[in-house]
This record gives sequence, C-alpha cells and structure tokens, in this order.
Amino acid sequence: MTGPTITVDLRRIEQNARVLVEASSAHGISVAGVSKSTCGSPKVARAMVRGGVTQIADSRLDNLARIRRDGITVPLMLIRAPSLNEIDDTIRYADISLNSELTTIAALGRAAQTRGVVHDIVLMIDLGDLREGILPAEALDVVAEILPIEGIRLIGIGANLACVGGIQPTVDNLTNLVYLADEITKRFSIELPIVSGGNTFSLPLLETGTMPEGINHLRLGASIVLAESPTPPGLYELLNNDAFTLTADIIEAKVKPSRPYGVSGEDAFGRRPVFDNEDKPSRRLILSIGREDISPEGLTPIDPRLKVISASSDHLLVDAGETGDEYRLGGTVDFTIDYGALLMAMTSPYVEKHYVLGTEPIDANASVELIDLETSGLASHLLDHGLREDMSGIGFSCIQGENAAADLTTLPLWLTAEAGRTPEFRSPPNPELIWVQLFSPPTAISNNCCRRRWICTAPAWRTPSWWASRTPRSITSAHSTSTGYCW
Repeated sequence: MTGPTITVDLRRIEQNARVLVEASSAHGISVAGVSKSTCGSPKVARAMVRGGVTQIADSRLDNLARIRRDGITVPLMLIRAPSLNEIDDTIRYADISLNSELTTIAALGRAAQTRGVVHDIVLMIDLGDLREGILPAEALDVVAEILPIEGIRLIGIGANLACVGGIQPTVDNLTNLVYLADEITKRFSIELPIVSGGNTFSLPLLETGTMPEGINHLRLGASIVLAESPTPPGLYELLNNDAFTLTADIIEAKVKPSRPYGVSGEDAFGRRPVFDNEDKPSRRLILSIGREDISPEGLTPIDPRLKVISASSDHLLVDAGETGDEYRLGGTVDFTIDYGALLMAMTSPYVEKHYVLGTEPIDANASVELIDLETSGLASHLLDHGLREDMSGIGFSCIQGENAAADLTTLPLWLTAEAGRTPEFRSPPNPELIWVQLFSPPTAISNNCCRRRWICTAPAWRTPSWWASRTPRSITSAHSTSTGYCW
C-alpha cells in the first residue's frame, strides 16, 4: 500500500551537518544534532553523526530510545526536561539532559544511583524568552544545591532563545551566559565543559564573528535538515535546502469555479475561509494528504505554476490552472516543506518515509555476496529487510551465495548469528554484538591487496539500519557508503 511519501536525502543532511560543524569548530564550538523534526529517525541521526556532530539531541525519550536501540553510540541529549514520570527512562536512554527544576534533578540522581551510573546535566538559564530555565540571579544558589546530589554531574549551563517569546540571541544575553559560567567555575572550583548558546537562531552571531567567546556548544536541527531561516545568508549558500521532498497522489483533477458557492459559514476547523481571487474557472487538483499529516501553509510546490489553495483533514487542494491538463488523475505532485510541515509529516503514520543516498543514479559496479556460515537464514533476512536496496544506492548489487566468488568485482561477506562461531571471529565488544570479518576476494589476496574490514550483526535479527554506527572507528572507509555496510 502506498500513499503520501516523504523522501529524505541522507547525503544532503550529512553535507549540511559537515558545513555547520566546520563553521562552528572554527570558533571552538561543538554541535549537537537535533533529530526531533524527523521523529528521531536513526538514519537521519546517523547522517548527522557522519557530518561530525558530537551528540544527538531530541526532546522525546521515545525518539532517543529508538536511536539508542538502532546502535548509535554518540552521547544522546534530552533537550526537554523530563517529567517526574520519565526519570528512569531518562537515565536509561539519555546520557545528558537539560534541566531547571531541583526536584527533577534530585530524582534523576536517585535513579542514576540505582542503576549504578552518573547522569550528566546542563542547567538551563532563562535569558528572556520565558520558556525553560532558572533566572540568572538564581544560578549560583541553584548550583550550590545541585553539586551535593549524588548520581548527578553538572557539566554545563545553557539557554534557549527565540522559540516562544521571539527573543533573539544577542551579544548581550549570551555574554551574560558566559559570565554566569565563569562565576560558577570560580565560586565552586569546577569545570563546565558545555556552555550551550542556543539553536539555529544563534548562527547569525557565528557568521558575523560576534559570538561571545566562551560559548562552546550549539544545538542545531532546522539548519541541518532544511537550511531554514534564520540560517544566515553566508551559511545558507553552502547548505542544501532540498533534503526533503513530499510527494502526494492526485485523486481528483477537474475544472471548477475558483470560489466556493452557497451559504458561507465555518469550515471543519472553526474558521471562516476568505477567497479573494478572481472568480473564474480553473483546473483544481485534490491530493491524498491533509492537515492530519502536514501543515498546508508549509508546503511549496516544486512546480512554480502550482499553488496550494487549502486543506481539510485528509484532502489538499491545489490550483493547477496554469498547467493545462499536464497534471492528471493518478499522477503526483512534489513539494518542498518548511519546519512545521516536516514535523507533522515525519510524525504521521500515514506518510511513508523513503530514504535515499543522493538523488543521482548510481550504476552497480560491484557485487556483495552474502554467505551464511550456518543455516540461520541471516543472509535472506537481511536481503528481505532493505540491505539490497541500500547497497544499490552506493553502486553495489547484493546477492546470496554459498561459496565465495573469485572475481575482483564480487566482495564476499560471511555472516553468522553466533558469537565465537569460528576462531577467525573477533570477540565482540559487548555480549549483544558480533563482529564479522569481511574478507577480500582470493585474487586480491594474491595481489597483496587484502584488507581486514569488519561489519556487524546481532542474534536479535537486527535490521540493516542498525549496523551503520557499529563499525570500529579506527577502520577507514575504502568505499564511503553513508549506510555502514561495506568498508
């Protein structure tokens, strides 16, 4: 069954992350990639990691749990303070959390002690936007109460701006944050490795070189995934703004009046629509998507001749009057989307998510042959769950075999679902993982071209998307894949 689809170009997201990470690191600033706009997609999170972000941040524990289960190993940051009902899961899934309530911090400490861990927190300071955070005047007193809490380590302070009150990051308010960090380190003789200066709205200060010295961390999401305003012009020119494409099916295409007729009243959402366009017949399209899935105000047709008219819960109306009969029943319409529409589309269960590694077609230039070391059926499982499609995106065909082929264009991969299956298998770094050696073809061995490469799977029948971040970091990529299958 198919329907509306959002196509996510992971390569463009990776490129955006790399541009922003490099621009930030030039000023001594590290970046947490915020994945909440994509409903905590592990593939998007992994693309950000490949682009150089040092943490993955999200506002929902369900998303962090999904990312952690998928095998991503960078620190995970919970950027919405946990409720008191979420304390245990916060300790379980988040390495760092942003907090402003002493009661919550104390509860996190108790839960961390129970699990035998230390939980890192960033204390949020309200610099005027009036969302989360303690007032600056309270900072030293609150820190004095946090430091004795066992199971808790205060690793920084941070601020959020522009999200609710529209108060913009400025040299003045971020200098105030740096001042507080300095006062805390002096008063209590501690280090604060994180002074988090906000989100995408802080990038204009970075571009103009006016970011206060001492801000060493940003939480970036919209700028990575969409290059959306307020990404400043200089950085915007270096970023891809087409990483997401929404496609919807045409379920009606007819010439109709431009204005509704009859007794006017409220629509299904309690509003009184106003149609001030010229009343003349025009070709109108109805698409199989609506407000239950997206915000129509956030859609821009890729074809500039099309115009979004309105939407009900499950119908989107588009004016196609300038296109003749080019768009017909059974066809599709493509859109770019803004941040609000992206949030809704990625959350909607009715919008299919399709991930690609760049839009340019890649011809298969080699094959990967999967060979089971026992009758586990692992090769068939992987091929049935997306490995073939993902490998084709990087120029490899993927086949199942019984014996390693001896030609240079086929790369055999032995698979097992049992730790310690044969002596040549390396001991796994933890009991859940199995590391499998990927041998070069026999002819390559004779030419002294053999490279030891590693790939992993697990007895729990993990899907291929789980593999990517599990490759040892010391191994460099001979074929950069963006999915993590072939090194």
